[in-house]
Order: sequence, then structure tokens, then C-alpha cells
Amino acid sequence: MKPLVFVSCGQFTSEEKNLGKEICELIGDLRPDLAPYFAENQSDLNGLSTNILEALNRCSALICVMHERGTIETPSGRLVRGSVWIEQEIAIAAFQTHVNQKTIPVLFYAANSVSREGIRTLLHLNAVRFARAEDVLADLRLKLPDLAVNVRGGLLLVPEVTYEPVSINRDEHKYVLSVLLVNRGTQSAADYEVDLLFPTVFFWNQGAYHRIDMRHSTPTHSFIRIPHIEGGLRPGELFYPGTSRRVLTLEYHVDDKLFRSGDLQSEVSVVVRSGNMAPQRCAKPMSDLSHF
Repeated sequence: MKPLVFVSCGQFTSEEKNLGKEICELIGDLRPDLAPYFAENQSDLNGLSTNILEALNRCSALICVMHERGTIETPSGRLVRGSVWIEQEIAIAAFQTHVNQKTIPVLFYAANSVSREGIRTLLHLNAVRFARAEDVLADLRLKLPDLAVNVRGGLLLVPEVTYEPVSINRDEHKYVLSVLLVNRGTQSAADYEVDLLFPTVFFWNQGAYHRIDMRHSTPTHSFIRIPHIEGGLRPGELFYPGTSRRVLTLEYHVDDKLFRSGDLQSEVSVVVRSGNMAPQRCAKPMSDLSHF
């Protein structure tokens, strides 16, 4: 799967729509190693979720063209608004960069009259001002050939650890731990392997966990390995970008003795491997996985 370039361009007029399509054609001509995506208008939440939001989640680069959308009066004076859609798409991409630690290069074009506001006041976006569509295309012809897109992060499965209480009383708390995998890359995964190290003393019923591998366990932690076949991925099935799956659940408890022992500082550790991806690790202390 080629790295995706999200093209965020106005669609209020036919000229704006044509510019978005011309940008996609230009990407195809100058960068055949990249896949352009022009965010078409969506009429329902399903279309928004499965198309625009999924594409923003997968994108490796962002091209924004902000046209004028009218003038408003504010306490500090008059300003010219840009497209609300594009403001939102920039904010989502900024969130992706921060939370998923992705490097997303941005080429940003703003009409000469558009003011700087919202999250753009906090981002270091060097806007290229334009008066005509050709101004945007001319600048893209210069910059697209050298646009550095991070393709190494194509395969990225990230583990997450969550928990839910089952029963809570004064003497004992019982919980269910879940290990989730989230595909935050731009590439589908055909397989994966998940290793869990869990502090043995917290098991609610250790004998119920036939998956424990004593050969790789330690004096303090039980080792469980989940191959993709046992972790919910059927033979021939792909784990698509932007999706998640629960690969393991287990029951555990915390009582007064464990609370006083200091064992709540013990860590739960998860490591996931897939293809040529660098192993991804998540670790949390048991104190973050209980209310005791």
C-alpha cells in the first residue's frame, strides 16, 4: 500500500473542486510512489467515518488549500474566515502527530485574505499565500518531487492495556485486563505475535490460564504468547490500518495484602512483533490498573 497524501481543498465552487482534482493528478504525475486522496463531501456519519477520518488516520502527508469563507467581526477587529472543514482536518492531523507520534509533512496554502486563527495560531505552518489556483499548482510542482514522506512507518501495530472492574468490595477488587492492538500504520498486517508478562501474584485463578509458558516466565511474572491465529486474526485475513482488535483478556484481583506488599508497582508489559516492524512495547504499573 502506497503512503497516502490527504488533499484538503475547498469544494464550495467548481473551481475549488477542480483544483483538488488537479492536485491529485499532479501527485500522480510527479510522485507515483504516493497515493493521493481528495476528501469528497460526505452526506452521513458512516461516510465520514469510513472515508475522511480513516484517510486522515492513514495519511503520511497533508496538502491543505484554504479558500476564503467570509468576513466576521470580533472584539479585536475584523477577520476573514477560511474553510471550517479544512480547519478541522488540520486539527485532526495535529492530534495524530501528537498522540500517534507520526511525522506528517504539511504543505499549506491560504488565500491572500484568509486570517490566521484557531489551532493554526499554535502550529508552525508556513502558509504559501495565493490569489489563483495556478499559484498553488506552480508551487506544488517545485515542492512535490522533494517532499519527504516517512514510509518506514508503514507497518505499525501498537499495543494498549485497559481494564474493567468485575466486582468491588472492601476486602477485594476483581478486574478483567484487556490487551488491544491498534493498527496505526499505513499498511495492513497479515500476522502478529503478542507477548505478555503479567505479575503472577495478581492472578485471580492462575490455573485457568493454559497459555502460560513456564519456560519463559520469571520468578515474579507469568509469560503468555499470543500468535495471530489465537489473537483473532483468521488465516488469510488482514489487519487493516485504522482498526483495532482485542487479542487477550484475563482476570486478576487486588486485595489488602497485595496493596500493602508494594506489588502494585510491578509492571504489566506487552510486546508486539509483526513483519519487519520494530517491536512495539507498552508497560503499565499495576497501580494504574486498579482502584484499590
